[in-house]
Amino acid sequence: MNADFLLGKLSPFQNKKTVITDNQSTNDIIDSMLAAHKKYVNEYDKISSYFWNGSPRATAQKIFSYLKKNVRYNIEPDYNQSVKSPSAILSTAKVNGYNDCKHYALFSGGILDGLNRKGHNINWAYRFANYKTGSRIPHHTFIVLNPQTKNEIWLDPVLEKFDEKKPFVNKIDKKMLYNISGMEDFYGEIGRRSKSERRAKRKAKKQARRYGENCKGRTAAKIAPPLIAGRKAFLLLLRLNVKQLGKKIVLGLRNPEQRKKIIETWCKFGGKASQLKSTAAKVEAKLKRKGKIQGFLGVPIATLLAAALPIIKAMLKFLPQGAGTDVAEEIVEGAEGIVQTDDQGNDVSGLGYPYCY
Repeated sequence: MNADFLLGKLSPFQNKKTVITDNQSTNDIIDSMLAAHKKYVNEYDKISSYFWNGSPRATAQKIFSYLKKNVRYNIEPDYNQSVKSPSAILSTAKVNGYNDCKHYALFSGGILDGLNRKGHNINWAYRFANYKTGSRIPHHTFIVLNPQTKNEIWLDPVLEKFDEKKPFVNKIDKKMLYNISGMEDFYGEIGRRSKSERRAKRKAKKQARRYGENCKGRTAAKIAPPLIAGRKAFLLLLRLNVKQLGKKIVLGLRNPEQRKKIIETWCKFGGKASQLKSTAAKVEAKLKRKGKIQGFLGVPIATLLAAALPIIKAMLKFLPQGAGTDVAEEIVEGAEGIVQTDDQGNDVSGLGYPYCY
């Protein structure tokens, strides 16, 4: 069974590309993968039967072997992340196009889900894993059978061997469940909720998008331009670790209660949670590597402080060691005495490294 055989069963590849979002984050990628899984359900139904091999484990191994043989691994750059239909994955594989962990996972998950719709009982999930010490942002994805049990089976064609388990720092699992009518439920519950439950769910999701751990922020230029400048200045000050501000944020984010308040405050200023967390992770990594942070990113410190001061004052009451607006005043007063050295690497948006290995 080669790629041409399966392509003959699928809708033709149109070679059309859609940009998910400019400057995509990990959450954008996860959301887009789940949406793509839903979009191409009917396509995977056309080919899933060809992969059943008598048992869930044997089937997963057959998918693994097929992808290793027919779809060459070629990592996408972090500025050009895509999701694809099964015909796009197989067609671009023939011309050495970009197919990385996202596409392996989408193809594998699509096949397994298609088999479940045909009566096979396969317990599986998308796993989004982080391997970077000092970060909690996932940058790799693969399929896990029997997730969160002692009998997990890992389907990750990026690695050399089937069911090879590479330890991670942290992970997020997303299960795709179906109710009797075949409608997708991304939230792990089966059946139709009552109207009040659905309303409460929508409200909770809306609040989470605005102020939660993964808030989306407000980046449009027409929304409070001074806040945009203030957020950028604040992130740069974190990178510079002015008066240990970066270190304070890192320590604050380690405390669950303080973390919630810090991220909520950042979101209220229109910030995107992933940007704050990504910047803090870079600060933490640099602190561990060098013990301190120095640097100047080409903007006068006093200018940054003036723009970021409202955010600094709002944040300080949630930070350990020297909380209070007097610290903000001390930062401003000491601005002129900060050593200014050249430190490039001011990318505080997006993932900070390519998605997948």
